[in-house]
Amino acid sequence: MTVNRRSALHLMGIPASLALVRALPVRAQALTPVRVGASVDDGIWPMLYGMHAGLFQKAGLDINLTPLANGAALAAAIIGGVVDIGKSSLMVLILAHERGIRFKLVAGAAMHDANDHSDELSVLKDSPLTSMGGANGKTIAVNVLQSLDQFGTAGLIDQHGGDSSTVKWIEMPYSAMLPALEQGRADIASIGQPNLTVALQSGKIRSLGVPYDGIASRFLIAGWFATEQFAAANHAIIERFGTAMRQATIYANSHHTDLIPLVAAYTHIDPDTLKNEKFNTNAPVLDPTMIQPSIDTARKHKLISRTFPATDLIAGAPS
Repeated sequence: MTVNRRSALHLMGIPASLALVRALPVRAQALTPVRVGASVDDGIWPMLYGMHAGLFQKAGLDINLTPLANGAALAAAIIGGVVDIGKSSLMVLILAHERGIRFKLVAGAAMHDANDHSDELSVLKDSPLTSMGGANGKTIAVNVLQSLDQFGTAGLIDQHGGDSSTVKWIEMPYSAMLPALEQGRADIASIGQPNLTVALQSGKIRSLGVPYDGIASRFLIAGWFATEQFAAANHAIIERFGTAMRQATIYANSHHTDLIPLVAAYTHIDPDTLKNEKFNTNAPVLDPTMIQPSIDTARKHKLISRTFPATDLIAGAPS
């Protein structure tokens, strides 16, 4: 199915206008320019390190990084020709695939590991809730509706003997979740970093669990992606980008403390806050078995009409 820019944006329900913010340019002679977009979360740490350490320059790439709000905005930016490669939640790519918009993963980003996570389902310390099984009829705040976050939370409720179909789901930014709990607008909030650390430091909340545990103990949450056309026409760029990201990810996964000054300078988040954060591990390679749980979850919740093999989402993988 051929989808042009305007029809693709319409199919995905994404506005054609984008509010682009400041870019971080890295210039060098005789390098291939690549426009990259990403939301500012812990999944961006490897990218910042790779740029700082010259890994992309060594791979012959001149990266120009533009921060955008979320995966949907990145998908719109890529369709609109604003950026070449973006970072997004897998759910955005899966829903696009259902609508005939073929994005291809070119590198891994944030992954969920039950032993190493950065999101928590939080309640006020005086909440009567003691487990997610008691969430029937409650209001739960998530960052994005119809997301892996929401579906993982629903799975956790059902696994603990509750009924997720009785829950009221509301969407809000992480920064608004602690006030929503305090004001009674939400009973439970799925809070991510860096706001989770700030909320925990307030002493006002406690955890009822980890949202993504309701899907699988380990799976890919997000990845770096491009359009199918860009990936096919720029095989060398995709290969070099993937190599540099893999090197950067391996380093970043084990050197969070060392990278705090770099990340603080880019994000304007206080270094002391970053020191206390929990971090998602980023995936150095694209493993289809780590991608399939997200696709199967989308099918389970009827967001897509049929499941499909994870290799359909990976650039260069046999279909």
